[in-house]
Amino acid sequence: MTKTFTIAVTGQSLIKHDIRNTDDLAFQSVRDFLEKADFAFTNFESTIDGQHGGWPLKGSFFGCSQPIVLDSLKDLGFHGLSLSNNHAFDLGPSGILSTLEEVEKRGFLHAGIGRNQTMAARAGTGSFNGRKVALVAMDAGPGPDFMYAGDAAGERPERPGVNRLHLTKVVDVDAEAFEYLRLIRDRIGYTDMDLGNDSQPDDRPLSMPRAKFAFLGQSSGARSISEDVSRSIRPV
Repeated sequence: MTKTFTIAVTGQSLIKHDIRNTDDLAFQSVRDFLEKADFAFTNFESTIDGQHGGWPLKGSFFGCSQPIVLDSLKDLGFHGLSLSNNHAFDLGPSGILSTLEEVEKRGFLHAGIGRNQTMAARAGTGSFNGRKVALVAMDAGPGPDFMYAGDAAGERPERPGVNRLHLTKVVDVDAEAFEYLRLIRDRIGYTDMDLGNDSQPDDRPLSMPRAKFAFLGQSSGARSISEDVSRSIRPV
């Protein structure tokens, strides 16, 4: 007889404080459910304010957590954490390093951030109740370029950050609307050069065919999803 293997998959854990002493029957039922799973997973929707420090890189929707929240998740029965999301970089590279340090200290299986892109894209692997488990995680954005991990290249050092899915938004309209948008773009003097300057001032401007153009910060270029996913997953 094949031995069963139970996986508990939850959504995001946007957790700000120690919740282990919560006195609620519904909360206890969740704890009991997770403890019965061979592997329990959640998305840790935060960044750790740890020994590496960091600076808030957002305004009203900024968030970070103290390391004790990871103890809460561990005691609740979670084994695996996705760490790539829109709050993962709220303290910058320092928060990435602190999060990795505290998560690894507690023995979580994790994926989605790293000290560079190669590490951020790597699958987390482990063995649970006699079964091998692999976990991959990536952020679909949109987010600023600087929040995503980068490998060292030439004189440019590596950048700790989030694993990126590399999605590009394309708006498809009919010919009449397309010409109206082109007219508005030309009247305000916004060009493909401005799109490059908006995101990376030193990068070369995009070159697009006449059937596509950039408008107010949106690029019309796109890749296939299969190509983007393959770039966001690295072998162990």
